[in-house]
Formats: sequence, C-alpha cells, structure tokens
Amino acid sequence: MKKNLLFVYLLFSFITTSNAQNLSKNALGLRLGNNDGFGAEFSYQRALSSSNRAEIDLGWQNSNNVSAIKLTGLYQWVWQIDNGLNWYAGAGAGII
Repeated sequence: MKKNLLFVYLLFSFITTSNAQNLSKNALGLRLGNNDGFGAEFSYQRALSSSNRAEIDLGWQNSNNVSAIKLTGLYQWVWQIDNGLNWYAGAGAGII
C-alpha cells in the first residue's frame, strides 16, 4: 500500500512539474462582476513570444443607469520573478 501511494505521489509530482514549465500559446478567460449591475467579459490571450502577449476582451455590463458593450485590446510584457511566478505590465485601449 505504501509503495502504491509513493508511486502515485511521484507520478503526480512529475506530471505537475513537467506541465508547469510549458505555457500555452492561447488562453481563454471569463470575468464576472457586480459593481452596480451584472457584468461579464470574455478574454482571449495570445503569446507573441516568450515575454510578450496580446489580449482582446469583449465585455457586457447591465446596470440600473446604463447598459454597455466594451471591446478592449491590450499588449503585455511578461517578466519572470521566480520559478513559476511571473508579473506583467501592459498598455491598451478600449471602446464602449
């Protein structure tokens, strides 16, 4: 029993470590919020290189005073802080 648990632990550690080193070129996301009403935003990121990303967001907000659709484009620079931990800065523009 102990050998089986050790094997499962080692296998899981190996899979987690090997997957943590590779980031996908594409990413999809969803943001939900509730400031003064309900809002949702769909996000798509594309890796341009190992340190640059482009992001496009399409959002919708519905509140008591206003309903809006928003399109945003972002360019991001990514820097590694530590193994597996990155930070980024970016610039972009949006249309409501």
